[in-house]
Amino acid sequence: MYLAEAKDGGTKFALKVQQVKKISEALHKQMHEELAILYKLDHPYICQYVESFEDEKYIYIIMEFCPGKVLMDRLDEQGRFTEFQAAKCIYKIIEGMNHVHHSSIVHRDLKPENIIIDDNGDPKIIDFGLGKDTNNNTRLLKSFVGSKLYMAPEILMGQAHSNTCDMWSIGIILFLIISGSYPFDLSNLEKEIIEAPILFPKGTWADVSLLCQDFIRKLLDKSSSTRISAAKALEHPWFKILENDETYKAEIAQKVD
Repeated sequence: MYLAEAKDGGTKFALKVQQVKKISEALHKQMHEELAILYKLDHPYICQYVESFEDEKYIYIIMEFCPGKVLMDRLDEQGRFTEFQAAKCIYKIIEGMNHVHHSSIVHRDLKPENIIIDDNGDPKIIDFGLGKDTNNNTRLLKSFVGSKLYMAPEILMGQAHSNTCDMWSIGIILFLIISGSYPFDLSNLEKEIIEAPILFPKGTWADVSLLCQDFIRKLLDKSSSTRISAAKALEHPWFKILENDETYKAEIAQKVD
């Protein structure tokens, strides 16, 4: 990955250069599918595709330059998020994912490493390499894809899945940034994801609101058919925690509207 700059010396871009001979035909196809997905998306909380082209030797992909650090690095640096910090971050991520889902796209690999947080706290969702455009795919999605720590039960069990698998991933991320840990025993991860209830140990969660816990339970509903959607998630009463922050409300109105 390279940092590129417009000829006028102004706008900076991220430039990815890939040697054609070093990628398989299947990976070449996957790259073009990802670019087709990115072409459909236009939202302030999604890393913006700019342009791509290729010659006999290389594929060149130009993307928005997103300064900042991935969410996992932010968590490592600052430690657990307060409820307000978590709500502010997660609301924006869900805003972005609501746009993704309305565009008939499923990300399928949401995790802290695929979310860049800039110095203002704004997220940029990246890496749609495992994404699928359901408008271009008449078959039910059943592929075993994603990072297991954030993988929804239906994917682990090889069942058909939809965009609600992304909401499960957001639930894991929210649990992690508030508590500093995962909701499951990592030594028996698959069984835990499929069978174990979501628990909130009193020591860690004593000062976390019941509304926040309720929201996490709705995100981590093991049934994909009743799991909360992105649109409904944005209406959850937990986000009323943001209503007392006038700066944040003005920022959301300006960026999303």
